[in-house]
This record gives sequence, C-alpha cells and structure tokens, in this order.
Amino acid sequence: MNEKVIIAKRNATILESQINLTRSEINNANSEIDFLKLETDNKVKRIQNESKQINVVKENQMKSIQERIDKEKEINKELIQKIKEVEKRIKELTYSIEKATLEENRKNNAILNEAAEMNKFLSEL
Repeated sequence: MNEKVIIAKRNATILESQINLTRSEINNANSEIDFLKLETDNKVKRIQNESKQINVVKENQMKSIQERIDKEKEINKELIQKIKEVEKRIKELTYSIEKATLEENRKNNAILNEAAEMNKFLSEL
C-alpha cells in the first residue's frame, strides 16, 4: 500500500510538473502572442501613417500641377490676346502701307504724266 502511495505521489508530482511546464509554455506563448500583436499594430499604424503622408504629398503635387496648368492657361490666353492685337496692328499698318503705296503710285504717275507733257512741250519748242 505504501508503494502504491509512493507511486501515486510520484505520478502526482510528475503530473504537477507537466502541468507547471504546460502553464509556463502557455504563458510564454501568450507573451509571444501579445508581442506579435503589438508589433503588428505598430506596423499597421506605420503603414497607415505612410499611406496618409503619401496621399498628402500626392494631393499637394496635384494642387501644384493644377496651379501650374491654370497659370499656363492664363498665360496662353494673354498671349493669344496679344497675338490678336499684333495681327490687328499689322493689318492696320499693311492697309496704311497699301494706301501710301497707292498714293505714291498716283503721284509718280502724275509726275510721269507731267514729265511727258513737259517733254512734249519742250520738243514742240
């Protein structure tokens, strides 16, 4: 009977030691799980922050590009207006030159006619 009690105590001790070992392993596993959860949460937060930063940079670049596009459109409008003004001025000057040329041609023809008449008059003398 003593032997059975000793064997039972030994078995109880062995079982208790296995239970303690299992509890220790469970505690270690829980600690590792908690650590991994923290690491995962940190990585998720870091990635979210990076994503937000990327979005902010992207939005700023889009605004900057849109501002440059708007500025270029305004410059193009101004240039088109200036081109129209210059074309109008060129037409005015061309018209003035043509008018002056016609007037000069009339004067030259009148001078040539007078010169021809003078030659005729002088030859008659």
